[in-house]
Amino acid sequence: RTIECISPTSPGSQDTSVSLQLLVDDAPAKQINQVGFSYRADPIITNLLPSSGPAGGDHAVTVVGENFVFGATLRCYFGNTVMPAGVVSSTRMLCNAPPMPTGSVG
Repeated sequence: RTIECISPTSPGSQDTSVSLQLLVDDAPAKQINQVGFSYRADPIITNLLPSSGPAGGDHAVTVVGENFVFGATLRCYFGNTVMPAGVVSSTRMLCNAPPMPTGSVG
């Protein structure tokens, strides 16, 4: 069986771990392993390098910020065009800019 729990708001603004316990009819459920849940600070974007590029696209854009997480599914949105992104470090991500959409004015 699967039980879905909705996490409450984080108890702080930084990464925080809390224990997780399931109660069934107000009695603790048997747990084989220690179970915990980790809150992660929200990602923050502070800069794009470069902030512009050629209309043909296909050039790397470095997203600078904080709290980027390895293993997360990341995407960069350039208008309505979605491009995959990858984490380089907790403060840098990379994605390739797409070509400028046909009919767009720069």
